[in-house]
Amino acid sequence: MKKRTIVIIISFLTLWQISFSQVEFKLDTVIKTYNAKYNNDYKGIYIYDTLFIEILAKKFDSKSCNLFVNGRPLDCNNTFFKNPFKIDEFLFIQTPDSKKNGKLKFVQYSFEDSVFKDFGYSYSRNQQDSFIQDNSFKRFYHVIKNNEFKIKTANFLNKKGKEIADFDPFIKKTYFEGLGDIYYANVEEVLFFESNSAIIQICMNPEGADCSNYRFFIATAAGVKEIKDLFKFDVLNGYLLEMLFIDESQKTVRLNNRIYDQDRPNPLYYEGYILDIEKLKKKKVLAWINNIELISGINIQGNDIKHYFLLSNLDSKNKVIIPYKFIPQLDLAMYKGHQNEKLTKDDIKGLDLYTLGILRNSIFAKYNYAFSSEFYQAYFNLFAFYNHYEKKGKRTKNINDKLTETDKFNIKLITNTEKELGK
Repeated sequence: MKKRTIVIIISFLTLWQISFSQVEFKLDTVIKTYNAKYNNDYKGIYIYDTLFIEILAKKFDSKSCNLFVNGRPLDCNNTFFKNPFKIDEFLFIQTPDSKKNGKLKFVQYSFEDSVFKDFGYSYSRNQQDSFIQDNSFKRFYHVIKNNEFKIKTANFLNKKGKEIADFDPFIKKTYFEGLGDIYYANVEEVLFFESNSAIIQICMNPEGADCSNYRFFIATAAGVKEIKDLFKFDVLNGYLLEMLFIDESQKTVRLNNRIYDQDRPNPLYYEGYILDIEKLKKKKVLAWINNIELISGINIQGNDIKHYFLLSNLDSKNKVIIPYKFIPQLDLAMYKGHQNEKLTKDDIKGLDLYTLGILRNSIFAKYNYAFSSEFYQAYFNLFAFYNHYEKKGKRTKNINDKLTETDKFNIKLITNTEKELGK
Protein backbone atom coordinates (compact mmCIF):
# COMPACT_ATOMS: atom_id res chain seq x y z
CA MET A 1 0.00 0.00 0.00
CA LYS A 2 2.89 2.30 0.59
CA LYS A 3 4.82 3.84 -2.23
CA ARG A 4 7.83 6.05 -2.27
CA THR A 5 6.86 9.46 -3.60
CA ILE A 6 9.21 11.44 -5.82
CA VAL A 7 8.62 15.13 -5.32
CA ILE A 8 10.11 17.67 -7.68
CA ILE A 9 10.37 21.21 -6.37
CA ILE A 10 11.19 23.29 -9.40
CA SER A 11 13.84 25.91 -8.81
CA PHE A 12 14.21 28.51 -11.51
CA LEU A 13 17.83 29.14 -10.54
CA THR A 14 18.67 25.46 -10.94
CA LEU A 15 16.86 25.13 -14.26
CA TRP A 16 18.72 28.20 -15.53
CA GLN A 17 21.97 26.34 -15.15
CA ILE A 18 21.02 23.04 -16.79
CA SER A 19 19.83 21.96 -20.20
CA PHE A 20 16.33 20.64 -20.90
CA SER A 21 17.61 17.13 -21.48
CA GLN A 22 18.42 16.91 -17.77
CA VAL A 23 14.83 17.68 -16.73
CA GLU A 24 12.80 14.47 -16.51
CA PHE A 25 9.24 13.90 -15.35
CA LYS A 26 8.52 10.42 -14.11
CA LEU A 27 4.87 9.52 -14.30
CA ASP A 28 4.64 8.93 -10.53
CA THR A 29 5.96 12.41 -9.76
CA VAL A 30 4.28 15.10 -7.70
CA ILE A 31 5.17 18.61 -8.78
CA LYS A 32 4.62 21.07 -5.98
CA THR A 33 3.12 24.20 -7.48
CA TYR A 34 5.41 26.68 -5.91
CA ASN A 35 8.86 28.17 -6.27
CA ALA A 36 11.09 29.21 -3.40
CA LYS A 37 8.94 32.17 -2.43
CA TYR A 38 5.33 31.66 -3.45
CA ASN A 39 2.75 28.90 -3.13
CA ASN A 40 0.26 27.64 -5.74
CA ASP A 41 1.68 29.80 -8.52
CA TYR A 42 1.81 27.55 -11.57
CA LYS A 43 -0.64 28.13 -14.40
CA GLY A 44 0.78 25.47 -16.67
CA ILE A 45 3.69 23.27 -17.73
CA TYR A 46 4.17 22.50 -21.42
CA ILE A 47 6.83 20.40 -23.12
CA TYR A 48 7.31 20.55 -26.90
CA ASP A 49 10.25 18.39 -27.97
CA THR A 50 13.18 20.23 -26.32
CA LEU A 51 11.21 23.18 -24.93
CA PHE A 52 10.20 23.16 -21.27
CA ILE A 53 7.69 25.99 -20.78
CA GLU A 54 6.48 27.21 -17.38
CA ILE A 55 3.73 29.78 -16.97
CA LEU A 56 3.08 31.29 -13.55
CA ALA A 57 -0.37 32.47 -12.56
CA LYS A 58 0.77 36.04 -11.91
CA LYS A 59 3.67 38.41 -11.44
CA PHE A 60 4.52 39.29 -7.89
CA ASP A 61 6.62 42.42 -8.27
CA SER A 62 8.28 44.56 -10.94
CA LYS A 63 11.34 42.31 -11.05
CA SER A 64 9.61 38.93 -11.36
CA CYS A 65 8.58 37.13 -14.54
CA ASN A 66 5.79 34.70 -15.30
CA LEU A 67 7.03 33.01 -18.49
CA PHE A 68 10.02 30.68 -18.44
CA VAL A 69 11.45 28.48 -21.20
CA ASN A 70 14.10 25.90 -20.29
CA GLY A 71 14.47 27.64 -16.95
CA ARG A 72 15.16 31.09 -18.38
CA PRO A 73 12.75 34.03 -18.00
CA LEU A 74 11.49 34.81 -21.51
CA ASP A 75 9.35 37.85 -20.84
CA CYS A 76 8.93 40.09 -17.79
CA ASN A 77 6.59 42.72 -19.28
CA ASN A 78 3.31 40.94 -19.90
CA THR A 79 1.11 39.89 -17.02
CA PHE A 80 -0.91 37.23 -18.86
CA PHE A 81 0.01 34.25 -21.00
CA LYS A 82 -1.91 31.10 -21.93
CA ASN A 83 -1.99 28.16 -24.35
CA PRO A 84 1.61 28.05 -25.64
CA PHE A 85 2.42 25.84 -28.62
CA LYS A 86 5.39 25.26 -30.91
CA ILE A 87 5.44 25.22 -34.72
CA ASP A 88 8.78 24.64 -36.44
CA GLU A 89 11.27 26.86 -34.61
CA PHE A 90 8.71 29.32 -33.28
CA LEU A 91 6.85 29.53 -30.01
CA PHE A 92 3.32 31.01 -30.07
CA ILE A 93 1.46 32.19 -26.97
CA GLN A 94 -1.89 33.90 -26.38
CA THR A 95 -1.84 37.26 -24.64
CA PRO A 96 -4.27 40.24 -24.44
CA ASP A 97 -4.42 42.60 -27.39
CA SER A 98 -3.88 46.07 -25.96
CA LYS A 99 -5.39 47.67 -29.06
CA LYS A 100 -8.71 45.83 -28.86
CA ASN A 101 -10.33 45.70 -25.46
CA GLY A 102 -11.33 42.24 -24.30
CA LYS A 103 -9.71 40.41 -27.20
CA LEU A 104 -6.70 38.14 -27.47
CA LYS A 105 -3.79 37.98 -29.85
CA PHE A 106 -0.98 35.56 -30.55
CA VAL A 107 2.60 36.60 -30.08
CA GLN A 108 5.44 34.78 -31.82
CA TYR A 109 8.83 34.21 -30.27
CA SER A 110 11.85 33.45 -32.42
CA PHE A 111 14.63 31.58 -30.64
CA GLU A 112 17.05 32.68 -33.32
CA ASP A 113 16.34 36.40 -32.80
CA SER A 114 15.28 36.10 -29.13
CA VAL A 115 12.42 38.57 -29.64
CA PHE A 116 8.62 38.61 -29.49
CA LYS A 117 6.55 39.75 -32.48
CA ASP A 118 2.81 40.22 -32.85
CA PHE A 119 1.44 37.44 -35.02
CA GLY A 120 -1.87 39.11 -35.62
CA TYR A 121 -4.85 36.91 -34.79
CA SER A 122 -6.94 39.13 -32.54
CA TYR A 123 -10.31 37.70 -31.52
CA SER A 124 -12.88 37.63 -28.78
CA ARG A 125 -14.75 34.58 -27.51
CA ASN A 126 -16.87 34.69 -30.65
CA GLN A 127 -15.79 31.66 -32.67
CA GLN A 128 -16.28 33.31 -36.05
CA ASP A 129 -12.92 33.33 -37.88
CA SER A 130 -11.05 32.55 -34.66
CA PHE A 131 -8.12 30.15 -34.66
CA ILE A 132 -8.98 27.73 -31.86
CA GLN A 133 -6.79 25.00 -30.43
CA ASP A 134 -8.44 21.57 -30.37
CA ASN A 135 -8.55 19.27 -27.33
CA SER A 136 -5.46 17.36 -28.43
CA PHE A 137 -3.35 20.57 -28.24
CA LYS A 138 -1.95 19.72 -31.69
CA ARG A 139 -4.36 21.18 -34.26
CA PHE A 140 -6.30 24.36 -34.95
CA TYR A 141 -9.70 25.00 -36.45
CA HIS A 142 -12.10 27.85 -37.04
CA VAL A 143 -15.86 28.05 -37.39
CA ILE A 144 -17.67 29.68 -40.31
CA LYS A 145 -21.16 30.94 -39.53
CA ASN A 146 -22.12 33.34 -42.34
CA ASN A 147 -25.56 31.90 -43.18
CA GLU A 148 -23.96 28.48 -42.83
CA PHE A 149 -22.31 26.38 -40.17
CA LYS A 150 -19.00 24.76 -41.09
CA ILE A 151 -15.75 23.82 -39.40
CA LYS A 152 -12.39 24.11 -41.14
CA THR A 153 -8.94 23.02 -40.15
CA ALA A 154 -6.58 25.96 -39.82
CA ASN A 155 -2.97 26.07 -40.89
CA PHE A 156 -1.65 28.53 -38.39
CA LEU A 157 1.29 29.77 -40.44
CA ASN A 158 -0.25 30.31 -43.87
CA LYS A 159 -3.81 30.90 -42.62
CA LYS A 160 -5.24 28.38 -45.07
CA GLY A 161 -7.77 25.75 -44.10
CA LYS A 162 -9.74 22.75 -45.28
CA GLU A 163 -13.38 22.05 -44.56
CA ILE A 164 -13.92 19.01 -42.36
CA ALA A 165 -17.57 19.35 -41.35
CA ASP A 166 -20.71 20.99 -42.72
CA PHE A 167 -23.44 21.11 -40.10
CA ASP A 168 -25.81 23.40 -41.99
CA PRO A 169 -28.08 20.65 -43.40
CA PHE A 170 -28.32 19.02 -40.00
CA ILE A 171 -29.11 22.24 -38.15
CA LYS A 172 -31.84 23.25 -40.59
CA LYS A 173 -33.75 19.98 -40.24
CA THR A 174 -33.29 19.48 -36.49
CA TYR A 175 -36.01 20.33 -33.97
CA PHE A 176 -36.05 20.36 -30.22
CA GLU A 177 -38.60 17.92 -28.88
CA GLY A 178 -41.65 20.09 -28.32
CA LEU A 179 -39.62 23.30 -27.99
CA GLY A 180 -39.55 24.61 -31.55
CA ASP A 181 -36.90 25.19 -34.17
CA ILE A 182 -33.21 25.36 -33.41
CA TYR A 183 -32.01 28.89 -33.99
CA TYR A 184 -28.55 28.80 -32.43
CA ALA A 185 -25.68 26.32 -32.56
CA ASN A 186 -22.15 26.53 -31.26
CA VAL A 187 -19.04 24.35 -31.34
CA GLU A 188 -18.14 23.27 -27.81
CA GLU A 189 -15.22 20.90 -28.37
CA VAL A 190 -13.18 19.49 -31.26
CA LEU A 191 -10.76 16.59 -30.90
CA PHE A 192 -8.67 15.62 -33.94
CA PHE A 193 -7.55 12.00 -34.14
CA GLU A 194 -6.24 11.90 -37.71
CA SER A 195 -5.03 14.55 -40.14
CA ASN A 196 -8.54 15.72 -41.11
CA SER A 197 -10.81 13.59 -38.91
CA ALA A 198 -12.33 14.78 -35.65
CA ILE A 199 -14.94 14.19 -32.98
CA ILE A 200 -17.00 17.35 -32.56
CA GLN A 201 -19.35 18.42 -29.78
CA ILE A 202 -22.12 20.82 -30.80
CA CYS A 203 -24.44 22.74 -28.51
CA MET A 204 -27.87 23.56 -29.94
CA ASN A 205 -30.45 25.79 -28.27
CA PRO A 206 -34.08 26.68 -28.77
CA GLU A 207 -34.76 30.38 -28.96
CA GLY A 208 -34.15 32.14 -25.65
CA ALA A 209 -32.69 29.11 -23.88
CA ASP A 210 -29.25 28.40 -22.46
CA CYS A 211 -27.14 25.66 -23.95
CA SER A 212 -28.68 22.39 -22.82
CA ASN A 213 -28.64 20.06 -25.82
CA TYR A 214 -25.19 18.65 -26.59
CA ARG A 215 -24.69 16.36 -29.57
CA PHE A 216 -21.62 14.56 -30.81
CA PHE A 217 -20.50 13.97 -34.38
CA ILE A 218 -17.61 12.28 -36.10
CA ALA A 219 -16.24 14.01 -39.18
CA THR A 220 -14.13 12.00 -41.64
CA ALA A 221 -13.46 11.99 -45.37
CA ALA A 222 -16.71 10.05 -45.73
CA GLY A 223 -18.77 12.90 -44.25
CA VAL A 224 -20.38 13.86 -40.94
CA LYS A 225 -22.15 11.27 -38.79
CA GLU A 226 -23.90 11.78 -35.46
CA ILE A 227 -22.85 9.48 -32.61
CA LYS A 228 -26.40 9.03 -31.34
CA ASP A 229 -25.84 6.57 -28.51
CA LEU A 230 -22.93 8.47 -26.96
CA PHE A 231 -24.90 11.05 -25.05
CA LYS A 232 -28.26 10.98 -23.26
CA PHE A 233 -30.32 14.16 -23.45
CA ASP A 234 -33.17 14.96 -21.08
CA VAL A 235 -34.68 18.45 -21.19
CA LEU A 236 -35.63 18.28 -17.47
CA ASN A 237 -32.13 17.50 -16.21
CA GLY A 238 -28.70 18.94 -16.85
CA TYR A 239 -25.88 17.03 -18.55
CA LEU A 240 -22.34 17.97 -19.43
CA LEU A 241 -20.19 15.47 -21.34
CA GLU A 242 -16.55 16.37 -21.83
CA MET A 243 -13.86 14.85 -24.03
CA LEU A 244 -10.88 14.80 -21.69
CA PHE A 245 -8.05 12.85 -23.32
CA ILE A 246 -7.02 10.85 -26.35
CA ASP A 247 -4.61 7.95 -25.98
CA GLU A 248 -1.22 7.63 -27.66
CA SER A 249 -2.60 5.35 -30.39
CA GLN A 250 -5.21 8.00 -31.32
CA LYS A 251 -7.94 5.34 -31.19
CA THR A 252 -9.56 5.88 -27.78
CA VAL A 253 -11.06 8.95 -26.11
CA ARG A 254 -11.79 9.39 -22.41
CA LEU A 255 -15.15 10.97 -21.65
CA ASN A 256 -16.60 12.33 -18.43
CA ASN A 257 -20.27 12.99 -17.86
CA ARG A 258 -21.57 15.34 -15.17
CA ILE A 259 -25.26 14.70 -14.56
CA TYR A 260 -27.89 16.51 -12.56
CA ASP A 261 -30.89 14.25 -11.89
CA GLN A 262 -33.62 15.97 -9.90
CA ASP A 263 -35.17 12.63 -8.93
CA ARG A 264 -32.10 11.37 -7.05
CA PRO A 265 -31.47 12.06 -3.30
CA ASN A 266 -28.01 13.33 -4.31
CA PRO A 267 -28.88 14.89 -7.68
CA LEU A 268 -25.34 15.64 -8.92
CA TYR A 269 -23.25 12.65 -9.95
CA TYR A 270 -20.65 11.65 -12.53
CA GLU A 271 -20.13 8.90 -15.09
CA GLY A 272 -16.95 8.01 -16.94
CA TYR A 273 -16.56 6.32 -20.33
CA ILE A 274 -13.96 5.45 -22.91
CA LEU A 275 -14.93 5.64 -26.58
CA ASP A 276 -13.49 3.37 -29.26
CA ILE A 277 -13.27 5.75 -32.22
CA GLU A 278 -13.20 3.03 -34.89
CA LYS A 279 -16.17 1.05 -33.52
CA LEU A 280 -17.97 4.08 -32.03
CA LYS A 281 -18.66 2.02 -28.93
CA LYS A 282 -18.28 3.22 -25.35
CA LYS A 283 -17.40 1.33 -22.17
CA LYS A 284 -17.93 2.50 -18.61
CA VAL A 285 -14.96 3.47 -16.44
CA LEU A 286 -14.52 5.36 -13.16
CA ALA A 287 -15.71 8.96 -13.35
CA TRP A 288 -13.60 12.03 -12.70
CA ILE A 289 -14.49 15.22 -10.92
CA ASN A 290 -15.20 17.86 -13.57
CA ASN A 291 -12.63 20.61 -13.21
CA ILE A 292 -12.32 23.39 -15.78
CA GLU A 293 -8.66 23.81 -14.81
CA LEU A 294 -7.92 20.09 -14.95
CA ILE A 295 -5.40 20.07 -17.81
CA SER A 296 -2.44 22.25 -16.85
CA GLY A 297 -0.22 21.32 -19.76
CA ILE A 298 0.99 18.61 -22.07
CA ASN A 299 4.15 16.79 -23.18
CA ILE A 300 4.30 16.45 -26.97
CA GLN A 301 7.31 14.73 -28.50
CA GLY A 302 7.56 14.44 -32.29
CA ASN A 303 3.85 15.36 -32.62
CA ASP A 304 2.85 12.50 -30.29
CA ILE A 305 1.16 13.09 -26.94
CA LYS A 306 3.35 11.44 -24.32
CA HIS A 307 1.39 12.59 -21.31
CA TYR A 308 -0.67 15.43 -19.88
CA PHE A 309 -0.04 17.58 -16.81
CA LEU A 310 -3.09 17.68 -14.53
CA LEU A 311 -4.01 19.94 -11.65
CA SER A 312 -5.09 18.04 -8.57
CA ASN A 313 -4.89 18.42 -4.81
CA LEU A 314 -3.49 16.58 -1.82
CA ASP A 315 -5.61 15.61 1.16
CA SER A 316 -4.17 18.70 2.83
CA LYS A 317 -5.98 20.69 0.04
CA ASN A 318 -2.66 21.95 -1.35
CA LYS A 319 -2.71 22.09 -5.13
CA VAL A 320 -0.20 20.04 -7.08
CA ILE A 321 0.48 19.08 -10.68
CA ILE A 322 1.03 15.47 -11.70
CA PRO A 323 1.95 13.96 -15.08
CA TYR A 324 -0.87 11.77 -16.38
CA LYS A 325 -0.83 9.23 -19.19
CA PHE A 326 -4.20 8.04 -20.50
CA ILE A 327 -4.02 4.23 -20.71
CA PRO A 328 -7.44 2.74 -21.62
CA GLN A 329 -6.47 -0.75 -20.43
CA LEU A 330 -5.70 0.61 -16.95
CA ASP A 331 -9.02 2.48 -16.78
CA LEU A 332 -10.96 -0.66 -17.72
CA ALA A 333 -9.10 -2.80 -15.17
CA MET A 334 -9.64 -0.20 -12.41
CA TYR A 335 -13.37 -0.13 -13.11
CA LYS A 336 -13.56 -3.94 -13.07
CA GLY A 337 -11.80 -4.07 -9.70
CA HIS A 338 -14.02 -1.30 -8.35
CA GLN A 339 -17.06 -3.40 -9.28
CA ASN A 340 -15.64 -6.30 -7.24
CA GLU A 341 -15.01 -8.43 -10.34
CA LYS A 342 -12.02 -10.75 -10.61
CA LEU A 343 -9.23 -9.53 -12.87
CA THR A 344 -7.63 -11.93 -15.34
CA LYS A 345 -4.08 -12.16 -16.61
CA ASP A 346 -5.32 -10.75 -19.92
CA ASP A 347 -6.73 -7.69 -18.09
CA ILE A 348 -3.26 -6.73 -16.86
CA LYS A 349 -1.11 -8.17 -19.65
CA GLY A 350 1.41 -5.57 -20.84
CA LEU A 351 0.93 -3.17 -17.92
CA ASP A 352 4.17 -1.88 -16.42
CA LEU A 353 5.11 -1.29 -12.78
CA TYR A 354 3.71 2.26 -12.90
CA THR A 355 0.26 1.17 -14.07
CA LEU A 356 0.20 -1.95 -11.89
CA GLY A 357 0.95 0.21 -8.82
CA ILE A 358 -2.00 2.46 -9.64
CA LEU A 359 -4.27 -0.53 -10.25
CA ARG A 360 -3.28 -2.20 -6.96
CA ASN A 361 -3.76 0.98 -4.95
CA SER A 362 -7.10 1.70 -6.62
CA ILE A 363 -8.46 -1.30 -4.68
CA PHE A 364 -7.44 0.37 -1.42
CA ALA A 365 -8.72 3.76 -2.62
CA LYS A 366 -12.27 2.48 -3.02
CA TYR A 367 -12.32 1.96 0.77
CA ASN A 368 -11.15 5.55 1.34
CA TYR A 369 -7.59 4.54 2.19
CA ALA A 370 -5.36 7.33 3.60
CA PHE A 371 -2.32 7.26 1.33
CA SER A 372 1.04 8.41 2.66
CA SER A 373 2.20 8.81 -0.94
CA GLU A 374 1.41 12.30 -2.21
CA PHE A 375 1.27 10.95 -5.76
CA TYR A 376 -1.54 8.55 -4.93
CA GLN A 377 -3.37 11.25 -2.98
CA ALA A 378 -3.23 13.52 -6.03
CA TYR A 379 -4.00 10.73 -8.50
CA PHE A 380 -7.10 9.39 -6.79
CA ASN A 381 -8.36 12.85 -5.89
CA LEU A 382 -9.01 13.19 -9.63
CA PHE A 383 -11.81 10.63 -9.25
CA ALA A 384 -15.34 11.34 -8.09
CA PHE A 385 -15.57 8.29 -5.80
CA TYR A 386 -12.48 9.36 -3.80
CA ASN A 387 -12.62 13.15 -3.98
CA HIS A 388 -15.99 13.38 -2.25
CA TYR A 389 -16.84 15.84 0.49
CA GLU A 390 -18.23 13.10 2.74
CA LYS A 391 -15.00 11.04 2.49
CA LYS A 392 -12.24 13.64 2.65
CA GLY A 393 -12.33 13.96 6.42
CA LYS A 394 -12.71 10.23 7.02
CA ARG A 395 -9.61 8.75 5.37
CA THR A 396 -8.32 5.65 7.14
CA LYS A 397 -5.54 3.09 6.97
CA ASN A 398 -7.67 0.44 8.66
CA ILE A 399 -9.24 -1.23 5.65
CA ASN A 400 -8.04 -4.85 5.87
CA ASP A 401 -11.36 -6.01 7.31
CA LYS A 402 -13.17 -4.34 4.39
CA LEU A 403 -11.33 -6.19 1.62
CA THR A 404 -13.45 -8.84 -0.10
CA GLU A 405 -12.15 -12.20 -1.29
CA THR A 406 -12.22 -10.79 -4.80
CA ASP A 407 -10.14 -7.80 -3.67
CA LYS A 408 -7.58 -10.15 -2.13
CA PHE A 409 -7.49 -12.25 -5.29
CA ASN A 410 -6.90 -9.17 -7.45
CA ILE A 411 -4.19 -7.80 -5.13
CA LYS A 412 -2.35 -11.13 -5.21
CA LEU A 413 -2.58 -11.30 -9.03
CA ILE A 414 -1.18 -7.77 -9.34
CA THR A 415 1.61 -8.18 -6.77
CA ASN A 416 2.75 -11.45 -8.35
CA THR A 417 2.97 -9.69 -11.72
CA GLU A 418 4.89 -6.83 -10.13
CA LYS A 419 7.37 -9.29 -8.66
CA GLU A 420 7.86 -10.90 -12.07
CA LEU A 421 8.53 -7.51 -13.69
CA GLY A 422 10.83 -6.46 -10.85
CA LYS A 423 13.22 -9.37 -11.35
